[in-house]
Amino acid sequence: MLAIAGGKGGVGKTTTALGVGVALAARRRNPVVVDADRDTPNLHLVADVDDGGIEALADGVSIDDASTVSRGYEGIRIIGSYAGGPVGRALRQLVTDSPVVVDTPAGGSRDAILPLRLADHAIVVTTPDPASVEDARKTARIARRVDTEVVAWIVNRSSTVPETLRGSVGDVPVIPVPASPDPPTDARRAYDDAVSGWVNA
Repeated sequence: MLAIAGGKGGVGKTTTALGVGVALAARRRNPVVVDADRDTPNLHLVADVDDGGIEALADGVSIDDASTVSRGYEGIRIIGSYAGGPVGRALRQLVTDSPVVVDTPAGGSRDAILPLRLADHAIVVTTPDPASVEDARKTARIARRVDTEVVAWIVNRSSTVPETLRGSVGDVPVIPVPASPDPPTDARRAYDDAVSGWVNA
């Protein structure tokens, strides 16, 4: 399980989760992307699927029956959620040989920590804004505290690695994703680089 995590809302975790899912699908890995944000779930809105998959999964329905194939993101199965959905129960029920990408809540609340605790690895998402970077650092520290390895940092809305991250995250790759990537293959390449860190971890 790969958690897509970050300290602030609005930094692009959902976009990153879907981008990572597309990169895994391109590798023929049949990924499942799960919305674990109990506060502001919007994966189902972006992917244009139903929001009830999380409840079905929590009730013991198989991942194949609980998920919906996204029309807009080829090769990805989506499990949508709603505010206050039974995320913890669903994630604990999740049994599959497919790679699972989890779109997590922002911050350091119990709801944000649970997916990090259950995941094997994490990608930390931020923007170049110093406050966002500092909050993302806190997320990375939480991941380490629950023994979840950070395999990549994604810096959305940036064409370069921020100075505040240069040389400060060890050998973990820091991957910038421009606000309007031109061509779009730049963004796809960035997500594929992030996936490489997980696949090879």
